Amino acid sequence: MFQKILLDMKKISQTEIQNLIALHQRGLDDDVISKAASLVKDYPEEIILFNLLGVSFERKGSLKNAAGAYKNALKIYTIQEKQVETGTYNFERSEAQYKLGSITSIEFRQAQVNLRNAQNQWTLSKYEAKLAELSVLRLCGQLLNISL
Repeated sequence: MFQKILLDMKKISQTEIQNLIALHQRGLDDDVISKAASLVKDYPEEIILFNLLGVSFERKGSLKNAAGAYKNALKIYTIQEKQVETGTYNFERSEAQYKLGSITSIEFRQAQVNLRNAQNQWTLSKYEAKLAELSVLRLCGQLLNISL
């Protein structure tokens, strides 16, 4: 089942991400917002899109939109966390089947890779959610109120 979930997820191309980052670096926030918002419809689990939206909204001074990007990043984080749970379950099941000789070493290795990929995506989503949170805190003026 977990393998099916991974196969069903659409991945955005690195070229599209690099183009958005280039627009962001040139300060073309309106272009970043329109293109990232369009891409989110096709790639709703690509947290980098929400991060770019949040940063662009932040530069434009739009707290409401930055907060929306942060909420979306948190939703993706939760989804990724559930995928790690599913991946762990599938891995443990595959491990038991491997020990019984029901599956091949290649199938067992694929279960390991799937779990590691899910863990990596979860870690990345946590990082991206923190960046989105930072954008919101900056806009609220709360960043300076945090004690060190």
